Amino acid sequence: MMKNDICILLPYFGKFNNYFTLWLLSCKYNSQIDWYIFTDDCTKYSYPTNVKVIYCNFSDIQHAAYKLWGKDISLDKPYDLCKFKVAYHIIFQDIIEKYKYWGFCDCDLIFGNIYSAILPAIVQKYDKISWRGHFTLFKNTLDNKDTFLQVIPNVHTFKDCISKARKKYYNLFDEVGINFIFDSCGKKVYKDLLIADLKVKSYNFVCKHFSQAEEFKNKHQIFEWNNGHLYRCYLFNGNLFKEEFAYVHFLRREMKNHIRNINTFHYLIIPPNKFIDYQDITPEKILLWTKKKFYWNYFTKRASPLYIYHLILSRLNGENKKIPDIYPFIIK
Repeated sequence: MMKNDICILLPYFGKFNNYFTLWLLSCKYNSQIDWYIFTDDCTKYSYPTNVKVIYCNFSDIQHAAYKLWGKDISLDKPYDLCKFKVAYHIIFQDIIEKYKYWGFCDCDLIFGNIYSAILPAIVQKYDKISWRGHFTLFKNTLDNKDTFLQVIPNVHTFKDCISKARKKYYNLFDEVGINFIFDSCGKKVYKDLLIADLKVKSYNFVCKHFSQAEEFKNKHQIFEWNNGHLYRCYLFNGNLFKEEFAYVHFLRREMKNHIRNINTFHYLIIPPNKFIDYQDITPEKILLWTKKKFYWNYFTKRASPLYIYHLILSRLNGENKKIPDIYPFIIK
């Protein structure tokens, strides 16, 4: 059996989302990559051969981290693992040691042909592939291993990030902090990955990373997943265009899975939050699906007493504050 050179790690505790089977299917079609899932959700999913599931509890990961960095670290709940993503190669060293690249990802996304998308960066031996916390790869070399621990003048460190005593502005180390360190160390970071990171507040699908010159593509668009390939289908001057993407990310978007066949190879993703069985795509249908509407789901959820309670609690704990500038890890 051919050995894969890339592995991706996903610790996830709690129940998986209602489109997890579609996420698994998108992993299956990227057979050149191995995924390792650490979870306490024992639902009997049909895991592809390139997706390995390791059943464990959040406390198991906590204890592994305590052995490495002591108990005075901020790892009280599963969400705190975001701060430790850049150190997964230390926590799960036995798993990643045989791979040339290791990485992390989230499961609130759907992959297209991610392997083909990252292949140019692998061929050119980039040290880090992608700049986002929902998907990142690192070259697995001794030279790269401790880069996340580097101390850059006037920049907060990884140890600052995980410290219980210093929470302020440290939730984005897996994105902003680590990228600043890699840039400062002269490491090669691949930033040309074509992804769809959708705006949270918008009813329609709006990609956050388009340049101003490409903003016209954001007005009327849906996504099509076909045999492991992800396409953004959009209208311009009444004409239908398709563009292949590496993945689409549904941050805080409560998706609804209306697909009848869990092993489907062809489906659509339409606003504001639906997976549906494939049907012919026409400009008329896209106009219908992307008709501008008020996004009630977003606002009603955030008006709930439970949401407000957790928001107040997180603010009191110094978490999730607004980022004051482009590099929030710079010490003022």
